[in-house]
Amino acid sequence: MFVHFGPLHLIFNMVGLYYFGRLNENVFAAPKFYAIYFVSGLLGSVMTLILMPSATLSGGASGAIFGLVGSYVAIARRASHMGAALLYALLIFVQSSFLPGVNIFAHLFGLISGIVLGLVFSSQQKPVGYSVTYGYNM
Repeated sequence: MFVHFGPLHLIFNMVGLYYFGRLNENVFAAPKFYAIYFVSGLLGSVMTLILMPSATLSGGASGAIFGLVGSYVAIARRASHMGAALLYALLIFVQSSFLPGVNIFAHLFGLISGIVLGLVFSSQQKPVGYSVTYGYNM
């Protein structure tokens, strides 16, 4: 997650981190945000080691970034926009994963772990804001 193959690779990852990080940090406290980021990145890296040939070079924070994309889908579930968020996540996945030299396993398993952790963490969130109820007394 901390090794990149040049400045352009790092810039693309940082743009993704900035965009999806901001969406997530508005909902999750720092410990949950870090857990999503690091667990997704680690799972993407471990699955890369298992599923790709041993001589394959792999680097970058894509698994962690896709974890944030996945948790955004879970956040959208609470806001009743999950379908649009899932479509958005799948479009990003398809667009970026089938370019030459891109690690599809890091993207896929990062996305899956982000969705799972986002669902778990968002179900633990207390509703934010207030509600007003009205009654009628006779």
